[in-house]
Amino acid sequence: MKRFLRILQENLSEERISHSLGVARTAYYLAQKHLPEKKEKAFLAGIVHDIAREWPEERFIAYLLARGYEITSEDKLNPVVLHAPAGAYFIRDMLGIYDEEIFNAVSRHTLGAVDMTDLDMIIFLADLIEPGRNFAQRQKLLIASFRDLKRGMLLALENTLEYLTKKNKTVDSRTLMVLNYFREEVAKKSKI
Repeated sequence: MKRFLRILQENLSEERISHSLGVARTAYYLAQKHLPEKKEKAFLAGIVHDIAREWPEERFIAYLLARGYEITSEDKLNPVVLHAPAGAYFIRDMLGIYDEEIFNAVSRHTLGAVDMTDLDMIIFLADLIEPGRNFAQRQKLLIASFRDLKRGMLLALENTLEYLTKKNKTVDSRTLMVLNYFREEVAKKSKI
């Protein structure tokens, strides 16, 4: 445990540790509601989800390339999203966390994926709704996420798209693909 805490402190600022603890707690509570058998796993994934977030871009790019990770042209336009897969490999390599579900949840917490598990969605959403976050739609997103993970994902992705569009930032095609997937999933649920 001491080694684990030391590695966290070596890689994260106090502010980022505080955020990660907020994500861990929020993930625990979301899991308690939606995935009670994995609430401890959700807590752990929440603590480590941003382990590579404060690395220089060159470091997480080199780290991923050394592990055979394919970096896309879209990744090169917005390399900060690569902190998620870099962090997933790092927790496996340096912390000895070989759990595939935690690996995927950490790896997918920036862009999402069309095949997200409940744990993946919990970490993605907890990262956005943890108590330290402050944005207009946070409360609405928090309520939606506790009611229904897929509806929470849809709102989160719509907010992301709106934010990126307002800031004149490039929208990753994977984000659009995931957004469309959750639009379809929520529409299916609404018809039932």
